[in-house]
Amino acid sequence: LKSLELHGYKTFASKVNFEFPGIITAVVGPNGSGKSNIADAIRWVLGEQSYRLLRGRKTEDMIFAGSEGRSRAGMASATITFNNEDGWLPIDYSEVTVTRRAFRDGQNEYLLNGQRIRLRDIQELLAQSGLAERTYTLIGQGLVDSALSIRPDERRKFFEEAAGIGLYRARREESLNRLDQTRHNLERVTDILSELTPRLRSLERQSRRFLEYKTLQADLQALLRIWYGYHWNNAQKDLTSSKQVLLNRDKHLESAKFEYKKLDLELSKAREQISIKREELNNWHTESSSLHLELEKIIRDLAVLEERQRSLMDQEHHQNYDSIRLDEEIKSKEISLNALKLDLEKLSEEVTDTKSNLKNSLEKLNNRTAGRVEIDNKLQTLRRKLVDNETKLLQAKAKLNELNERIRNLSTSKDKLQIEKDDFQLEFAEKQKSFEDSTTQLVLLEKTKSDVHQKRDNLSLKRKEIDENIREFNNKLRDSQTEEIKLRAQLSAIEEAENNLSGYNMGAKNLVKAIRNGKFSSSMVSLNEVLNVPREYEVPISAALGEFLDSILIQSKSSPEEAIQFLSTGDQGRAVLLPIDYVKEPVVEIHEKILGLIGRASELISIENQFKAAVNCLLANTYIINNQENALKAVKKLPSTTKIVTLTGEVFHGNGVIVAGKENRSSLISRPRVKQEVMDLLKEKEAKTNEIKNQISTFEKDLLVVTEKEEKLLSEEKEIERYKNTFHSLYGPSCCLEFVD
Repeated sequence: LKSLELHGYKTFASKVNFEFPGIITAVVGPNGSGKSNIADAIRWVLGEQSYRLLRGRKTEDMIFAGSEGRSRAGMASATITFNNEDGWLPIDYSEVTVTRRAFRDGQNEYLLNGQRIRLRDIQELLAQSGLAERTYTLIGQGLVDSALSIRPDERRKFFEEAAGIGLYRARREESLNRLDQTRHNLERVTDILSELTPRLRSLERQSRRFLEYKTLQADLQALLRIWYGYHWNNAQKDLTSSKQVLLNRDKHLESAKFEYKKLDLELSKAREQISIKREELNNWHTESSSLHLELEKIIRDLAVLEERQRSLMDQEHHQNYDSIRLDEEIKSKEISLNALKLDLEKLSEEVTDTKSNLKNSLEKLNNRTAGRVEIDNKLQTLRRKLVDNETKLLQAKAKLNELNERIRNLSTSKDKLQIEKDDFQLEFAEKQKSFEDSTTQLVLLEKTKSDVHQKRDNLSLKRKEIDENIREFNNKLRDSQTEEIKLRAQLSAIEEAENNLSGYNMGAKNLVKAIRNGKFSSSMVSLNEVLNVPREYEVPISAALGEFLDSILIQSKSSPEEAIQFLSTGDQGRAVLLPIDYVKEPVVEIHEKILGLIGRASELISIENQFKAAVNCLLANTYIINNQENALKAVKKLPSTTKIVTLTGEVFHGNGVIVAGKENRSSLISRPRVKQEVMDLLKEKEAKTNEIKNQISTFEKDLLVVTEKEEKLLSEEKEIERYKNTFHSLYGPSCCLEFVD
């Protein structure tokens, strides 16, 4: 024992380190100072699980519980260090440190030289050196007295524990339990074997079926991988295109944001312009309303003026009549006046004469007194006559003045009425011209409306035509995309078959995979990869090659040893190897007179010059014939080293062996051709799809143009209708037609 470190254990709240430098170390102190806690700590750190021996009831009792001046600890830790320089502990360390930690949730952890281990590991390590539990390395109070007073059988157990054989007893019991379990398992296996032996044949059949199921399952998994690979490729392409679309959308979004800001500024300006225009429009509406009111007033005034014109014309007619009558009356009055003037002159003359006569009479009166009464009577008569004549003269003058005043008044009224008539006629002419202009504009707008309606009908027909074209090309696009998907699936299946070497036997497949992974220094290639067969000869050539179809060609100056060693190691399968430096071309036998002969198989295919020897080795004496009937006739005449293959794949050997039936291995030969054809078709479909998309895009642009034109024409038609309604509200619905009529 070298040292003991305690931290948070029972009464040791702070970290305390006890050194044990000598052989014997005594711990001295008063009662309750914690001497026994040191022994308990050593017992505890060595893995003691009995809390009774540790003078506690549970894990929390091992942790410092706190005091008045210090809070309780959350963990108890004890670390004991042993000097292991002499190797008394079976571990490769010169110093061994064992640590035990306890937490308030009841968890314990053990560390050996800082590494976390199990309690069992510590117990086994210490048991091998005599420090195991119940070995009495630590002797507590009263242990000696109890050892002396116990019964013999208990004392035997006491010595066994002290000797440290408890570990081996536990291991023995564990081994016996395992033996019992193994014996039980063997009995169970025997029972199962006795139960399964009668069912072995059925199980073998089920096993074969299971192997078939596994094969089918593997094929299904391969097909599913192809199917999901195809969809995954499509999804990747869609994802790539979607990412590209998203990138383009982001770019468009950025440009749109820029355009939006620009348009927002323009919109602000436009709003300001709209506000100005709205004010102008309000002013215009106000002015229009006032003009409408003024127009209505003018129309009413026009009606009043027309009535006044008619009244004035009647009045003028009456005035003309009165004027003529007055003129005639004036003329008659003038005649009367002239007559009166003549009478007045006569009266004046008479007065003068009378005055003369009076004078003469007066003179005569003076001379004649006798005739005075008569003269006075005459004088009175003449005076009365003179007064009457003067009265008549005054009346005539007054009447003449009255007539002259009336003539002046009528003349003034006539001039005023003439001025009003001229003003009214001028105003009427202006209103009538404005009315005629509005009516003419309305007629033109009616004609424009008809033209707009006709244009809308034409655009509607064009829209229907474009919609029909878009539907037609969308259907073509779906068909083209469907065919494209099928071709991609077919291409994916072919590529998957190429990658998985579908159609190869196991040995050739494993060998080709190793070649692809670069495991060989020799140059090797599959015969199928370098063979170029015309389409019409794929079936007979495949049948002629048979198991040699997936042969491995080992190029010149390369050794087959690596391939042989690879196939011989493990369960790699078998494969046909054709080293170019080793193959020998057979003697070619000429058979040109065979009925229906197409040609020698080796001459009907094409291959690189370096591999021709291998192909001649396999197909030099193989002939392609047109049908089975001619093959049956010819095979009897051919030597045993020759074979004939029909176009449908039947093989007739010269030794009489006939191989017939369908075989799917011809797909190995046709796979490159089919792949190229599918790729060509796929390119055509992609070009066709792009062309259809471009055509649809053109139609959509045309449709957008037509829609904009329709909206513009509809706006024009609404504007015309609004103007027409305004005109009719002012002049009435039939005013225009009446004016046009």
